[in-house]
Amino acid sequence: MDKSEYNLMDSFELNVTIYFILKVIVIIGALNWGLFAINKDYNIVEVIGSLFPESSKDFTVKMIYVIITLSTVYIMLQRKTFLPFLDVTIVPVSKFLNESKQKDFEFEIIVDAKGAEKVIYWAATKKTESDKYIKDYKKAYGGYENSGISLVNKDGKARIYVKCPQEYYVKYNKILPKHIHYRIVTLGVLGPVKTINLSC
Repeated sequence: MDKSEYNLMDSFELNVTIYFILKVIVIIGALNWGLFAINKDYNIVEVIGSLFPESSKDFTVKMIYVIITLSTVYIMLQRKTFLPFLDVTIVPVSKFLNESKQKDFEFEIIVDAKGAEKVIYWAATKKTESDKYIKDYKKAYGGYENSGISLVNKDGKARIYVKCPQEYYVKYNKILPKHIHYRIVTLGVLGPVKTINLSC
């Protein structure tokens, strides 16, 4: 492993650790308000504040509430909070094929993946003449045949080969435009899902 590989893993572990710590802070805040609702004498934050000198107690309590609020806002703004399946994950990358692509692809897209090993990509299938209506996502992806795996070259680039995917709708009848999803694979870690919109 070279230095850049260590940095990638350190960054991944740091992000996971920070997110975990912030979730714990938010949970403590929620438990505090739950206990306070049951009995006003049960206030964890006030108990922590009482451990400090009387002159700084109020300031300490306010700062704890500010930290809880900022932690909550940060977690609310993270896509992985509401769509955890789009976030990073660890998988046995050796199980993936070295490279695969469709023979009759229509688009070749280059993505940046410096320091990575592979890029896994997938898109909905191409719309056919028999498709009179927009499908839901399960039907639109079919058997995931519009997909592949690309190796990252020495310049940190990977090539994605796909046919023009069809639009599809998700819950609440929202129609998603034509797009490709991909994940960058680095040292056994699948990066978050990234999306490229297409106009084809």
